[in-house]
This record gives sequence, C-alpha cells and structure tokens, in this order.
Amino acid sequence: MEITRLIPKVPKGLIVVITGNGKGKTTTALGIAVRACGHNLRTSIIQFMKGDIYAGEWDGIKKMNCQVELISTGKGFCGIRGNPYP
Repeated sequence: MEITRLIPKVPKGLIVVITGNGKGKTTTALGIAVRACGHNLRTSIIQFMKGDIYAGEWDGIKKMNCQVELISTGKGFCGIRGNPYP
C-alpha cells in the first residue's frame, strides 16, 4: 500500500473536544498536536481551566517548532492551589 492513498484528496478540519474528571486531557490534546505536527498541519489547543497559571506544555510546544497555537482561558484551578475563585 502506498502512503499517498491514505492522504485525503480534500483537506478537512477536525474539532476534538476532550472532557472528563482527573488527568489525561492535556496529554491527549498534546498527543494529537504532535501527530498533526508530523503531518505539517496547523493545530490549536484551547484550555478552559488553566487560566494564566504557568504550565510546562507552553515551553514544550515552542520547542516543537510546529504550527501549534495554545490558548489558555478561564480563572485557573478554581478553589484549589490557593486560588480564591469559587
């Protein structure tokens, strides 16, 4: 089988929503982004909880030197880690 057969003729976008309790959501999103990077695709990761709290994935994405946009939103980890938001 040739690899060219696996590439779609018409490029399509994809939205993946990862939710749930506990760990693994960011790791999953980064895995998808690494895979997209390998295919020279643009990727955006939107985090809804982390806010402006520093996280190592920001530096990791910069080191990948790929078209990955990381957008952190929200108020941070609400009610834990000393965060005053309820």
